[in-house]
Amino acid sequence: MPYRFNFTGRRTLRQSDFRLEVSELLTPLNTTLSLTGDVLDGFAGVPGARLVVEAYRHNEAQRRDLGPVARFKNGSPVVFDRFSDGAHVLFRIKVVDPATRRLLALAPRIRPFGAKDRGGRREKMLPVQFAGENDRMGGQIWSIRFELEHPTLLLDRSRAGFDYVNDPKFRLLALPRILRDILLYAFVLQAGRRPKWASSWQRFVEDRLGVDGCPDDENLSGSVLEDYMDDAAKWIEEAVAVFSEQNKLGAIAR
Repeated sequence: MPYRFNFTGRRTLRQSDFRLEVSELLTPLNTTLSLTGDVLDGFAGVPGARLVVEAYRHNEAQRRDLGPVARFKNGSPVVFDRFSDGAHVLFRIKVVDPATRRLLALAPRIRPFGAKDRGGRREKMLPVQFAGENDRMGGQIWSIRFELEHPTLLLDRSRAGFDYVNDPKFRLLALPRILRDILLYAFVLQAGRRPKWASSWQRFVEDRLGVDGCPDDENLSGSVLEDYMDDAAKWIEEAVAVFSEQNKLGAIAR
């Protein structure tokens, strides 16, 4: 429910106080929120103080209540299902007291981490759509179609909506496999003739996951090809491991 807040004594928070990241692998808009310091410690003693995140783009907006400030955990996932992607989306982060209707703190116009480098626009690396009549799913609930512009995640049309993509069990079982399949296709099966979108996935692995060491695929033959395949496989497995750790997929299984 929307609140009409009392702004008396409001504290202004900064962009640098937060790290809000958008997942390029998921639709609708999936984010994770972390704090870069102890910016919320001053509100932990306020009974009822809650952390709220709002996503907005032009005349679209959606609010998510993350619960009591004292219970907030870094890396908390926040899903905004009204947005199909993160292009030109900005965020407001608020600390509110519903009991007194006071807005205790506000961080306006928060950009997702890394968005500024691309003019505020997130690359749509993995569009999601229902499988068509010509797509052979073979009884699978998901599959990947590799195209010239990008890979596309195909979903079983018999499922209602995209909700199950964000189900924790789906994330645990499917996301590492999706990432591995895409990297294997681009950097192993297409070695020496990588698709043009491979560079975006290489940046994702290096910049977002922090995994360097993608081997050069020029002049591949003989022992050079064997060494390349070996190095590429190790790079991919490390990327999948780091991705799973960053997205806390192991915690879902426990």
